[in-house]
Amino acid sequence: MDLNLRPELRLGTVDFAVPSQEYSTRPPVPAHYIYMIDVSYVSVSSGVTALAAKGILNALANLPLGEEINGQLPEKSPVRVAIMTYDRHVHFYNLSAKLTGPQMYVVSEVEDVFVPLSEGLFVDVEESADQLKSLLTQIPEMFKSTQINESCFGAAATAAKLALVTLPPFFSLLYTLLYFFFFFFSLLS
Repeated sequence: MDLNLRPELRLGTVDFAVPSQEYSTRPPVPAHYIYMIDVSYVSVSSGVTALAAKGILNALANLPLGEEINGQLPEKSPVRVAIMTYDRHVHFYNLSAKLTGPQMYVVSEVEDVFVPLSEGLFVDVEESADQLKSLLTQIPEMFKSTQINESCFGAAATAAKLALVTLPPFFSLLYTLLYFFFFFFSLLS
């Protein structure tokens, strides 16, 4: 078997484009991605947090352009993205292009987690490119001196699900366990 012909066997996530008129009764909604990064002590001290931030920056530079319209691909990707971090709290970021810098919102109530903002959570990658780059380069620095060993992975996943409740869901989770084992996986629901 030629593995290069089967991307689902070589890549962490694979999206298959299908004709929207055959599989949907309404016009397609652009994909919304949430990237969730573990910023607990184990993740930060092992370098996984910095590696994840760098990997997300690379992924954002290669987002799909969407469906052809009249035989031509659109000039920019319709994909919207959000960034979340978590340790013992869940951190949301307002990445609106209207702001001078990213704003962090901390949800400390992880037993009954909620999404603290609706505007600015999901942003157009090109419009908010400066905000995204700024945040993803700041995250390793922001949490470099953390001593928090706890991780509210379940609450963070629940918050991501709440943020995507009316949208086409796709989120990538980064979770670091003790002894530097980590899992990077994507969930489609």
